[in-house]
Amino acid sequence: MQSSLVGIAGAYLGAQGAAKAFSATIGAAANFEQSEVAVKAIFNDDKASSNYLEMVQKKAIDSPLLNSTDMLASSKSLVAMTKDVGELGKAWSIVERLMVLDPTQGTDGAAFALKEMWQGDALSMVERFGLDKKKLNEIKKMDIPKQISEINEMLDGMGITQKTVTSKGGNTMTTYGYVRVSTVEQNEARQIATMKVLSFERKNVFVDKASGKDTNRPQYQELRSTIQNGDLIYMDDLDRLGRSYDDVIDEWKYITRKVGADIVITSNAELFDSRRFKSMGDIGKLLEDQFLSMLAYVAEQERKKNKRRQREGIEIAKAKGKFKGRKTKLVEGGEEEVRRNAIIKDYQDGVSIADIRTTYKVGTGTIYRLLEREGIKR
Repeated sequence: MQSSLVGIAGAYLGAQGAAKAFSATIGAAANFEQSEVAVKAIFNDDKASSNYLEMVQKKAIDSPLLNSTDMLASSKSLVAMTKDVGELGKAWSIVERLMVLDPTQGTDGAAFALKEMWQGDALSMVERFGLDKKKLNEIKKMDIPKQISEINEMLDGMGITQKTVTSKGGNTMTTYGYVRVSTVEQNEARQIATMKVLSFERKNVFVDKASGKDTNRPQYQELRSTIQNGDLIYMDDLDRLGRSYDDVIDEWKYITRKVGADIVITSNAELFDSRRFKSMGDIGKLLEDQFLSMLAYVAEQERKKNKRRQREGIEIAKAKGKFKGRKTKLVEGGEEEVRRNAIIKDYQDGVSIADIRTTYKVGTGTIYRLLEREGIKR
C-alpha cells in the first residue's frame, strides 16, 4: 500500500518530496488505525465496537474540544472498564467538561483521571482538576453508572455544563451552498437540486455563472465575506472553488483554517468533509493536506487534458472544413470569458441589444440574463 501511494504522489510532488510526505501521512494513518484495532480487540464484539467508533467520530465532529485521534488513543483504558457504549458516551461528555476546567490536561489527562476514579482512586481528579476530595472519596466507592451520574451532578453544581462546552465552539452554525457553472448558457439545475436535498434555505445558496479561472466571482466573494467561524458550506465538487491547483488549495485553507468554517464536497463526502479532518487533530491536518493536494492536482491536469483535446478536435474539424465556430475574433479559441466581457462593455458603451445579438451570435434572453446576473443597468 505504501509503495503505491508514494508512486501516485510522485506524479505531483516529485520523487524526493513524495516519499517523505506520504511516509509521514501513512505513518500517521497507521497509528490511528492501530488505536482502532486495539479498541476493537478490547470490545471483542464487532457490533458494539462499530457502534462505539461511530459514536467517537460523531462526538469528535460535534465537539469543540475533542478529536477522534486523541479519543481513540485514550479509549483503551476506558473501554477496559466498561463496554457499555451509552456509558462511554456519557464518560466522554465528562471528559469534555473536565477539559473546560483545565484545558492543559488535554484529552488524555481527563480520560486518565476518570479511569482512575472508576478504579477507586480519586487522587487524579483532585490534583488535576481541583474537585472536592471529600465528595470524590464517596463517589469512588460507587459503580460506574452511579459515578457518572454523581460526577455530572458535581460539575453541574460548579456551572460546568454541556452548554459551557458548546459555548467553546463560538458562533451558531449557518449552512450555505455554493453552485458554479462556467457559462451563462450552462444549467445549474443539477447542483441546485443537490442543495435542495440538503434542506437548507434557498437564500443561503450562492450561485455563480462564471469561469473558475480565478476567485473573482461575485457570488463567491459574497459568500466568502459572509461565512464565520463554525459555518458549513456544501458544494458538489472540489473544482467549484476554482480551476487552478493553487486556487483550490488556498481557498480551502482560507475557509477551513483562517475563517474556521467547514466544507463538504457532496460528490465525495466520505473523503472531503473538513470536519472529519479536524476531528482527527494534527494527524487529520496532515492527511487533509496530502489528499487535497493530490485531488486538486489531478483535477487541474484533467482540465488541461480536456482543453487540449478540445483544441485538437477543433483543428481537425477546421482541416476538414467542418468547424462551425463563431465568426467573431473575440471568441477565437473558445474564450467565453472574453466574449462575455465584450458584450458587457458594448452594452455599457450604449450598443443596442439587437446589435449585440447580431455581433456575438447570442440570443436576447442570454444577454438579459447575463446583464441581470452582473447587476448591470443602463
